[in-house]
Order: sequence, then structure tokens, then C-alpha cells
Amino acid sequence: MIYLNMNFDSLNKRIKKIGIILSVYSVLFIIAIPGVVLSALNGIWALLGVCVLLVFSGIYVLTIGWSFWAKMIINRNIAVAIVEDGITNIKTLATAFGKWERIMRRDVAQIMRKRYITGYVFNEKRTELVRTERSKREEAQKAESLQRKKCESCGAALIIGAKACCHCGVMI
Repeated sequence: MIYLNMNFDSLNKRIKKIGIILSVYSVLFIIAIPGVVLSALNGIWALLGVCVLLVFSGIYVLTIGWSFWAKMIINRNIAVAIVEDGITNIKTLATAFGKWERIMRRDVAQIMRKRYITGYVFNEKRTELVRTERSKREEAQKAESLQRKKCESCGAALIIGAKACCHCGVMI
């Protein structure tokens, strides 16, 4: 199956970037806790101010940040379940991810709004996702163009997803 409706590369980059930033902030937070005591005992007031700022901001920023990061991962996993696994029933998705149906419906709507997946719409009862005619047509055209590709070296038909020609071995 060819996936025209996935924007996971940019999402994965965002998840990685936010994870790195939060990890660094977490380390600074941990270092700042004893830093408050040590800088106060040694009278290093500028360092004390920085450490206090890191501790107090870290309590709030890290709590919200890690929650946001986890939500992004869950949304990516839901999008993968829809696109790659073909799970389009809201009740089935809700069961698979341990959520209530209305929460899953809201999350899927948010995923579509953020364009992590495209080419899907809710049915009339909002119980299932259905492919749009346009996305079906685009996927069929893409599959057809891939099936017609030939090796530039020997002219043999190329296998979809192959990295090299199966006849002459030239890299695609």
C-alpha cells in the first residue's frame, strides 16, 4: 500500500526536537536543586538566582512539556494505526488505545486538523473514518505510476519498493 496521506517525517522531527530540549531542561533542573543549597551556603547570589529560577520554572515547564510530548507520541501512534494498520473504526481505535469513544473521536479530529493524516473524513454518524474519493484516486495514480517504472539500465520492470533492479543490480 502506498501512503500519500502521511506527514510523519515532520511530526517525528518535532517529537525528537522537543524530547531533546526537555531532556536537557530536566538535567538542568536536577542540577539546579542542589545548586540552590550550595550557592546559598557559599554566598554566590547570581548562581542562587539562576538555580532558583530553574527549579521553579522547571516544576511547571517540565510537567507541561513532558505531557505535551507524550500526547504528540500518542497522536502519532493513532495516526499510524489509522493509515498503516487500516483501523478506521472509532470504537476499535478507542479500545486499542484505552480511551473512551468521544475522547478518541476528538483526538482523531485533532490529528486530521493538524494534517498528520489527510484523505480521511468522518462518516455521517462520526463512528468511522472513510477515505475521500480524491485520496483514493491519488493513491491509485501513484500506484499505477510506480508499477510502470522501468530500469534505466536494462529496461526491466522494477518491483515496487526495491532499491535495486532485480535483473541487472543497478541501484534505483
